[in-house]
Amino acid sequence: TDGVLGGARGIPLGQDYGAVTVPKSAALDGLVPEFTVSGWVRPYTIAQNWHFLLGRKSSGPYKSWGLQPRGSSGSLDKIGVYTDGTADNDNNRAVFTTTGKFTANEWTKYAVVYTETAAALYLDGIPVATNAVKPGAAVNGDLDFTIGGLTKSSDASMGADHDEVRLRKGSVSADWVANEYAIEKGTLVIDYGP
Repeated sequence: TDGVLGGARGIPLGQDYGAVTVPKSAALDGLVPEFTVSGWVRPYTIAQNWHFLLGRKSSGPYKSWGLQPRGSSGSLDKIGVYTDGTADNDNNRAVFTTTGKFTANEWTKYAVVYTETAAALYLDGIPVATNAVKPGAAVNGDLDFTIGGLTKSSDASMGADHDEVRLRKGSVSADWVANEYAIEKGTLVIDYGP
């Protein structure tokens, strides 16, 4: 399907269905404790309850880190960014929740910047929420990184097109996130004149 930049990958709504998997590796392990994950998503619908956008999981009952939107009454009411050490329930899984603006059939750019002490969520280049996390909260899972349904998870993929998903070692600045959005959206203007 058409993406923001070239083609995109569609992943239907449903548990582990059609997930894109990046096998576990030393490169994935080397991301924590400070890293940035970003990409574009176009949901087919805003489904009820929590659904996984992307993340990495351990073989135990917990996630290591990831991004998880939640729908209610056909609209997105929360976006959870979680790190591990917490059980899979609505009270503990999210580092923070915020009113989001994912819209069905429209592209939204997301970015999550993890540091050793905080996690920051950006939508369309704009910071929307930051919350402190306990040191070392973003830990390595021992399984793959997945986009869509999360490996060995009972939670469903959110049902969406995905484009330009990127993982970077290290945290980036708010200006960096805003500029990446502007470049990919085609709205960045650089004036070389006097």
